[in-house]
Amino acid sequence: MSDHSPAEVLAAYRKLDDQPELKATWHKTIELQRIRAWKMLRNSGELPPEFPLNLIKHNPWLRFWESPSGWAEYGPWSLTVFLGRNRECLARRAEWNQRGDFHRAVEFVEGSDEIEFDMPTIHVRDADVAAEKVESLLRVVYNCSVPAIPLRDLDHMSVACDVGFGGFDYMTRDQPPAGVSVQWSHETPSMWDDALNKLRDLREYLERFFE
Repeated sequence: MSDHSPAEVLAAYRKLDDQPELKATWHKTIELQRIRAWKMLRNSGELPPEFPLNLIKHNPWLRFWESPSGWAEYGPWSLTVFLGRNRECLARRAEWNQRGDFHRAVEFVEGSDEIEFDMPTIHVRDADVAAEKVESLLRVVYNCSVPAIPLRDLDHMSVACDVGFGGFDYMTRDQPPAGVSVQWSHETPSMWDDALNKLRDLREYLERFFE
């Protein structure tokens, strides 16, 4: 598969301007692929390779995720930590090859009058991590105090274009679990700064295993 520049992608996309019905179908196909990809990233325990039986793949412990901006060099990803019954701990990084999948759609524009839905291309890597280290870093976050709802002046609104956003999910080991999720982008409430800095330490520890 050839690699297209942004200009080539835009030029190929504009070829659809004279085919409105096909263009609408193309948009729907891309959106369906995006929805499917994020479902796979958030449920990476269901992706191959299979987990060892002692790990609980349907009940992750915590998850970082990111949707980068624009034409970033990497695609949307999740980094999920699973804890075993005997405190075995595995981190799984799953990344969607969004650009490659989009290029395939562009090649459809160049050479076909039909649209076929392709499953998202997800690359998965696993690493064993120390449960005690993860837990110690989580305890630092536990000691942070932040408002659950960061109320600000209703007239305050940050507006930006082509920026990424990310988040963190924590789940208890109950069945079904309780959980808490936080999402942020280029500007975050100042009262979250301390907690997000502590979460960054945890994320950086986990990411070292995938460098």
